Amino acid sequence: MRRIPKAAVVLAALATLIIPWAERLSAETFEPHLVISVASYDELKNDLRYIGSVFGNPQLADALEGLILLNTRGQGLRLWDRTRRWGVVVQLDAQAILRDADPAEASSGVLVLPISNLKQFLSSIEGLVGVAESIEQGVFRVSSPQGGPLYFKQQGPWVVATSKQELLAAIPSNPTTLLQGVGENYDLAIQVNFGRFPAELQDRLVKQVLDSMETGLERRPNESEEEFAARKEITDWLARQLSSYYADLDQMVWGVSIDRTARKVAVDFAITAIPESVGARLADRLAAAQSRFLALSQANPSITFRVSAPIGDTLAWEVERGLEKVRQQVLKRLAEEPDQEEAQLARTFINKLMDMLIEILAKSNVDLAFAAWGTPGEGFAVIAAETTSGKKVNELLLVIEQALRKDPDLQVAIRPEIEQVNGVTIHRVLLKIPSDVEDREKVVKFFGQEEIELTAAVGERTVFFAIGRETTQRIKDWARAAAVSQKVQGGILSLEMDLLSLATWAENFSPEADDREAAARLAEALTEAGGSGKVQISAAAIPRGLRFRGEIDGAALKALTAVQVQAAPGLPPPFGPAPRLPVPGIPAPPAPRF
Repeated sequence: MRRIPKAAVVLAALATLIIPWAERLSAETFEPHLVISVASYDELKNDLRYIGSVFGNPQLADALEGLILLNTRGQGLRLWDRTRRWGVVVQLDAQAILRDADPAEASSGVLVLPISNLKQFLSSIEGLVGVAESIEQGVFRVSSPQGGPLYFKQQGPWVVATSKQELLAAIPSNPTTLLQGVGENYDLAIQVNFGRFPAELQDRLVKQVLDSMETGLERRPNESEEEFAARKEITDWLARQLSSYYADLDQMVWGVSIDRTARKVAVDFAITAIPESVGARLADRLAAAQSRFLALSQANPSITFRVSAPIGDTLAWEVERGLEKVRQQVLKRLAEEPDQEEAQLARTFINKLMDMLIEILAKSNVDLAFAAWGTPGEGFAVIAAETTSGKKVNELLLVIEQALRKDPDLQVAIRPEIEQVNGVTIHRVLLKIPSDVEDREKVVKFFGQEEIELTAAVGERTVFFAIGRETTQRIKDWARAAAVSQKVQGGILSLEMDLLSLATWAENFSPEADDREAAARLAEALTEAGGSGKVQISAAAIPRGLRFRGEIDGAALKALTAVQVQAAPGLPPPFGPAPRLPVPGIPAPPAPRF
C-alpha cells in the first residue's frame, strides 16, 4: 500500500473549506476579497515549542512531530516545503450574496501550497483520493472526500488547488502575489479587502451592523434613565461614525504573532483607508503624534496610560459637547442638595473642573498621561496633560485651596508656588491622614507615611497633578522632560500594566477578601513564572490606517493560565474562569474619527 504523506492529510482537511466555495466569476481576473496567510511549518513548530515551554510542556512540538510521523507511516512532510508560507484566498460573487444565494454559489477559494513536485504529490495521495486524471496541460483532477472534484496545477515552485477548473486560468503565474503583503509578520493573518466589495454590498453589510446596534440598545435592568441616555448617545455616535466613514474603508487585518526572542504573544487588528480618502488623511495626521510625557512610562510604574493624538476640530467639538452634558447633569443633581452652601462650593468646583478639562481635552491636539505605582510604602499616582494655558488650572487650584482651608477637621499645610522649573510653577499641599478615615492603617501602609503630599505643577503648556510621597522631586524631573515633545512613532494610545505590581497592591489593599486571595494566587504564579507579567494594549497610526494591538509576555500568559486552572481544576484553559484583578480606573480617551 502506498504511503500517504502528511501534506495529503492537510489537503484533505482544507478541502472541506474549498469545496463549498464555488461561484460564477470570470476567469479574466482574480482579486481576492479574503486572504488567509499562514506561517511556514518550521516557524509554527518553533512557536509551538515556545508555547509548550510557557505552559510546562517543552516536548509539545516534538509530540506533534511524532504524531505526524505516526499518521504518515514515517514520511512526515516530505513533499511540503517546511520553510515557506502558504494560504487560502477567496473571491466573492457580490450579486449572489445580494440575492441571498447559497454559500456554494457566492464564493470561491484557492489553496496556495508550498509543494514543488505536483506529480509526486498526487501520486502519494492516490490511496486517499484515487488516481489523478490529467485533463489538460499541467492540470489534474482528483476526487475529494466529499465527492466533488479538486483541480490542481503546478505554477513554479507552488501548487494551486481549487474546486473550479475555470478559476485556474485567472490565477497569476506567480500565485504568491495573492498572499504578498498579507501577514508576513504574523503566524496567522486574515485580511478582508472591504474596498473591493461593490458599494451595494458594503451598504448592506453596514446596515446589518447598524441594525444589530439598534436592536441591542435596550434599557437594562436597574439602569437609570441618565445612564441609559448616556449609553444611547455613545451608541448613536458610533453609528454616525460608521455611517460616515465606512465608504473610506479599504482593508481589515487580524493577525496573531509569537515573538520567541522577546517572549511575547501579540494579537493585532488593523484597518486601512482608501488612498487619498478622508480616513487616509486622518491616519497621516495621527502618524505625526508627539507626546511630552513618555518619561512617565519609563519610570517602571504599575500601570500607565497615555493618549497623544491630533484629533482635529470636529472631534474636539464633540468632546466639548460631551463634557458640557456631563456638567449640566452634575449641576442638576447639586441643585437638589439640601445644603446649598456646600452645594455652591461644589458647583464652583465642577465648573472650574469642566473648564479645565475642556481646555485639555476639547482641542485639536490631545496629550494626556496617567501613571501609578502600587508598591506598599511607595504609593504614588500622577496625571499629566498638555494645555494651551494654565489659567483654567490655576482657577481650579484656588477653589481646591478654599475647600481645604474651610474644613476645620483637616490638618493641612498649603504651600503655593514653592518652586519653579522650566517655566512650571509647583504648588504643594501636605495633608495629614485623618484618624477617622476608613482603613487608615492600609492608607498609611500604602503611602508609607502619615502625611499625603498633593502636588500641582502648572505651566503655559503642561500641567501635572500628583499624590504620594516625594512628589516635588518627581514632578521637577518630569517637568524638565516635558519641555520638548517627542515623537511616538505613530503610537497614539498605550495602556501598560505590570501584573505582579498590581497583584501585590490588590493583595494588600483590596477591600474584598476574594479579590485579595485571587491577587495573592496571581502574585505567587507570576513569581514562579519568573517574571513580572507585562500586558500592553495600544493603538498606532500606520500608513493610511490604524493598528490596535494587545501584547502579553510569557510570564503573564503562564501565570494567568495557572490561576485559571486553580480556579477550575477540572477544566483546561481557557475554559476556567479568569481571576478578578482590580485595576485603577482609567479615563477613556476620545475615539478617533475613522
